[in-house]
Amino acid sequence: MLFSTIGTQIFAQEDSKHEYHYKQLDPIETDEYKIEIADAHSQAEFTVMKAKITNKTSDFLIFKQSEILFKYEHGDVKHEGKDIIIKPGGSVSKSIKVTGGLQFHVEKLSVIYDCFYRLSAEKELVKAPDFDIPGSINEFKAGGFQVTMKKLDKRTQETVANFNVIYTGNDYGIVTSGKTAARLDDGREFASTAGKKIKLNVLAPGEKKKLTVSYTIPGKTADMQLVNMKIIWRTTFVESKAIKLAAQTLNFTVN
Repeated sequence: MLFSTIGTQIFAQEDSKHEYHYKQLDPIETDEYKIEIADAHSQAEFTVMKAKITNKTSDFLIFKQSEILFKYEHGDVKHEGKDIIIKPGGSVSKSIKVTGGLQFHVEKLSVIYDCFYRLSAEKELVKAPDFDIPGSINEFKAGGFQVTMKKLDKRTQETVANFNVIYTGNDYGIVTSGKTAARLDDGREFASTAGKKIKLNVLAPGEKKKLTVSYTIPGKTADMQLVNMKIIWRTTFVESKAIKLAAQTLNFTVN
């Protein structure tokens, strides 16, 4: 009986590790995105698959992992994970997995990818006030953006200012670096020296981002330590609403 009990326990342990491998699915493709799934399989304790998501648009794609739903005959389970911002034309690969209990060793299931949102980078341009450097204030609010200058380095031929930007709105804030200009008292303007490194950052409500602006002016034109300047923000700040895209249902069966 002892050997029989041990044998049963070993068999149960081995059986709990048995895997169902599901048939390879063709990629799912829409006008906005492409889903490619690989190595989908289940054991008693989990179901897992590799997913590659490609953004086919010229906008941002928000991939909300927490809105992926696994549907089994015994009930539904949601995947857990942080939101991912996929840049225009970009892609991301993630392991999509659900756990909790011993009920996942099944021959068939469905996974609903109801988790994609399109976010335009050119929606609501926020007009920000010109910022004096040096000036009597070091912060301002524009739309849903709270902007605070943390450091200023003013030299003869170069000025660098570091800001903290917090998005306090209800939608999404998009901060684009390299779009500003410095304006002197006589009206002359100088583009940001970061213009060749333009970068867009998407902020959800409550998120923050560091923003650095820098300008170079020839010494024969002006001594930047002595002249007053204004930062002209132009198209640095944009607010945008995320538009939910159609869901896709993937049905998995064993080989």
